[in-house]
Amino acid sequence: MKKYNTLHELKNVFTELLCPYPPSAANTQLSIEGQAPGEYVIYRCNIGYYFPNGGTMRSMKCLTNFKWSASVPGCQGNDYLICLSELYCLVLLL
Repeated sequence: MKKYNTLHELKNVFTELLCPYPPSAANTQLSIEGQAPGEYVIYRCNIGYYFPNGGTMRSMKCLTNFKWSASVPGCQGNDYLICLSELYCLVLLL
């Protein structure tokens, strides 16, 4: 078994056993459960935004090959929806 002389060396080995820090996605908030295999990160669209194919939440799983299971596109706004809070949105009728 290899002996590690410093905490820095041990930290470098441990970091190699994690998925990389998740990428940012436009108009989202990121929640990180963890970066080890089997753990998830969750992207939530900001108020008034949604993912291109619908919905406001996406997750990615850290796989055993230390890569994320998917990529997450940024959220886009709705030109006809204005949200003042999570509970109060206005629909513009043109």
